[in-house]
Amino acid sequence: HGIHRDTIELNKEGYYTLLYMANIEWYPSWMAENVFYSDDDTTGDIQQWQKGFGQSRKFGVGYPYAIVPPIPGRVVIYDGRALHTTKPTSAWAKDMRYAVVFRIREK
Repeated sequence: HGIHRDTIELNKEGYYTLLYMANIEWYPSWMAENVFYSDDDTTGDIQQWQKGFGQSRKFGVGYPYAIVPPIPGRVVIYDGRALHTTKPTSAWAKDMRYAVVFRIREK
């Protein structure tokens, strides 16, 4: 799917996503990185509609500020409001990228 946020609660703090990279083996040429984008709207790009995901807010999408490879066993925690996407796995990868995902909300 495209660039999105994991929560629609944009004015509230305390929403996080935790990813556990579950593949035992992974190589950089297999790709499938998580890419995080700034909220900068000076690029002229906007978030596109994703049918069924409620993401039609047309917010600005800036350039990437972080690219996180799926290193086996890696844990990534980020603010659920962060703009991000996962790049596709390369056609020559031996396996798909697997991640266990937890959505966390502070009380």
